[in-house]
Amino acid sequence: MNDEESMAIKMTARNELDYVSAVLDEDAKNYHAWSHRQWIITNSSTIDCELWNDEKKYAHSLIVKDCRNNSAWNQRWFASHKGRAKTALSLSDFCCEAEYALEGANVDPHNESPWRYLIGLFKEQNIMLKKAEGETRLIDEYLAKMEGVKLKLAEKDNNPDGCYNLTSAYIDLLQMKGDCNSLIQAADLAHGLSTLHDQIRAKYWIKREGELRSKAAVASTA
Repeated sequence: MNDEESMAIKMTARNELDYVSAVLDEDAKNYHAWSHRQWIITNSSTIDCELWNDEKKYAHSLIVKDCRNNSAWNQRWFASHKGRAKTALSLSDFCCEAEYALEGANVDPHNESPWRYLIGLFKEQNIMLKKAEGETRLIDEYLAKMEGVKLKLAEKDNNPDGCYNLTSAYIDLLQMKGDCNSLIQAADLAHGLSTLHDQIRAKYWIKREGELRSKAAVASTA
């Protein structure tokens, strides 16, 4: 492929992305538009490698407009992973995206999207971090940062325990940590969600609490 052909493909891809952007301006959660957008980037990025970084910026611009636009968060994931859904990020990229998620959570702690983004990052890093013996340190670091979000909520006269998306993510990290005390704490939080703060999903949290207490019993004998 010569330079002229490469430039033509770049221009066509960029023009098509502009068209999709216009569609998403009208309907920011249009599944077909997002799917087409990902197809364009995946098939054009070998020629225009800047598409991945540009797409992260584009997703960010939509998140700034509407922090609860889960489609934009999904696109941020797609772009940061360069379309490789089953490939974990490098540790440095993980830290960058984890901080991004935490910043998003600070904007609106009740928003599920940044918390699920953060937990998704930790889950895919699970094996890698265990091999590097850095998992517990990173989990403790982010548990402490989440405590900071809770404090900010409390300062605004909001009950942080009532922020069930934050608590759900907190439970997930405690479970990943995996020691007996963390699992008991996670089970207690799950109990609070089932009985007080997220009763609409009470059956789920009751089941989750039972699983956590079982894991804690096993961990106590290890």
